[in-house]
Amino acid sequence: MDSIKPASQLPLQARPTATSALLISFAGSRIGEISEQRDAAYIVHAANAYPKLVEALKMIQKMSQPHSPENNWGLADSPKSFRQNCENISQELLRSLGEL
Repeated sequence: MDSIKPASQLPLQARPTATSALLISFAGSRIGEISEQRDAAYIVHAANAYPKLVEALKMIQKMSQPHSPENNWGLADSPKSFRQNCENISQELLRSLGEL
């Protein structure tokens, strides 16, 4: 899986243009245009969720370690295969996001 990180600062915004397209921007700087409102809303939402996604994945990484101080939700008591699966999935996603 290739690593992809946001090239633009967050948060992004979508606003209408005179051509009925939606302008995707950060702080008034044009990033792109898209004609479908639902697609623009999805792109903006997904991009703006990026920091929380990375934070959650890093927490899963920490929690999957048996003796982690962050492990206060009982993940240490889960079967090793479950912990390993959580760690593998979060690691793969973090790597694809360019965070590892």
